[in-house]
Amino acid sequence: MLDIRYYTFLKVYETLNYTRAAEELHITQPTVSQHIAYIERNHNVKLFRTSHRQTIALPAADYLYIRTKKLAGMSASVVDKIHEITASEADITKK
Repeated sequence: MLDIRYYTFLKVYETLNYTRAAEELHITQPTVSQHIAYIERNHNVKLFRTSHRQTIALPAADYLYIRTKKLAGMSASVVDKIHEITASEADITKK
């Protein structure tokens, strides 16, 4: 399961707007900034540049987005499979 900060990164990348990302994720804008700062510190990389109130994704963000999007999809598949297995087990125990 993917760390919540990476879902925040995906939303910022897709919207190129920290405030809009915060609204869509139902979190505060400072939390969005903290999530992005955490990822940047953790990987020692700059992901976005803000210029004249416009957010620009840098090349590292482009690469991270592609990989993180795949991981998010895989994570969702894993969760779906776990729920499927759990439902099957519940059916077996009822018999």
